[in-house]
Formats: sequence, structure tokens, C-alpha cells
Amino acid sequence: MLNGIGCFPNSRHPRVIWIGVKDNGILNKISKELNDRLSKIGKTDHDFSQHLTIGRVKDNHKIPSLHAEIERFTNFTFGSNLINTISLMKSELTPQGSIYSIIKDFNLTQKQPL
Repeated sequence: MLNGIGCFPNSRHPRVIWIGVKDNGILNKISKELNDRLSKIGKTDHDFSQHLTIGRVKDNHKIPSLHAEIERFTNFTFGSNLINTISLMKSELTPQGSIYSIIKDFNLTQKQPL
């Protein structure tokens, strides 16, 4: 279920705009497994926030109009979709913009080791 809009790190200083994702627990299971594995190589884990990134904020002077739109859709339900694959993404921020690359795809329709 896709529900609500929010910002990272917060609505006063938005950098990422997202739509919330509610699921049946599989995303939390994948997040826990990933954090467990990363902690073994010294990477600290952090809270997992289920979301779908829909944009990045580059122009700070347009934030007031952005606030109004975010407020308008804070509790809006966008619908639901069947998700077959989740991609673990790497986001590299550069002066020219973000560069995204897929680290690994996880097929949710068949059993496979994480």
C-alpha cells in the first residue's frame, strides 16, 4: 500500500520527498537481514523507513510551496501494487546530480537466499 508523503531529513529542510510504503512485514525482514550482515563487517545499522523516493529538493526557495503540496497529500492513499522485485540501490551524490546503481535485485516471487 502506498500511503502518505513525507520528507527526509524533515519538512523544514527537505532533501528527499517520498511516498510511504506499508507492507506485510517482508521489507522489515529484508532490512533486518541486511543490517545483521552489515554489522558483521563493522557498518552501523540505522532505522529502516519503508518508502518510495519520488524526488529530491535542490531549490530551497521553493520550499514554502512544497510544504503546501506535502501537507495536502500527507494522509493520501495512492493505492497498492503487487511488488515482485526489490532492488538494493546505491545513491552517489555528485555536483551534477545523483547517480543510482543497483547493487542487488531480490525476487519476491520465489525463495532465494539473501
